[in-house]
Amino acid sequence: MSDGSDIVGALCGPFICVGPFGLFFLLFFGIIAAGVFLSYRQGAQRNEAMGSFASENGLQLTPGGWFSMPSLRGNYKGHPMEMGYFQRSEGGGRSRHTHTYFYVRLMTNTAPQFSLSVSREGLMSWLGKGVGLTHEITIDVPEFDQKYLISTNDALRAKRVLSPEVRTGIDQAISMLGYSSVSIDAGAMYLQKETSWVSMEMMRAVAEALSGIATAVDSY
Repeated sequence: MSDGSDIVGALCGPFICVGPFGLFFLLFFGIIAAGVFLSYRQGAQRNEAMGSFASENGLQLTPGGWFSMPSLRGNYKGHPMEMGYFQRSEGGGRSRHTHTYFYVRLMTNTAPQFSLSVSREGLMSWLGKGVGLTHEITIDVPEFDQKYLISTNDALRAKRVLSPEVRTGIDQAISMLGYSSVSIDAGAMYLQKETSWVSMEMMRAVAEALSGIATAVDSY
């Protein structure tokens, strides 16, 4: 019958002997080290992708660090633009969760008092409409009206702004690029998406889509 010395011996190397508590601490610190490495890796990827996009388009990059997220600012095809990441925490204690979001804000020449939001129809929007918390308009384009929830403070202007070119750009941003909504408020067009990393190619596609929408919106 074994007295346990063979198990202890198996955990002993030429320089150290690791007992049960030692194994626990090694595992604990190993998990922490892996988390730190993954966090550093994601931060480096975000900085690299945003830095490449900034250099390609003559934009100013503010790199992220251990306690900050990267962002960039500048003029993109005639429109002031800001792009970057932010984090939002929910809950408290052991149930606390931190979410990372990517966002793009691009200024338009539309009236600052005009607001418009186009979002994907879903369960929450249907429930909101059912209890009267969500108010929407239609623009007499059935395929667009059925697919998206449209809310605004100026229905007549919204119908003019949502031209075929603008609808195509919004459909690309929401359906093809995976964003939940596109909004215009106080002259700024805005979208965000929960994700820890966006590739340079995706940044280019999003900026191009919003720039196209803004150019069309400016004519109204």
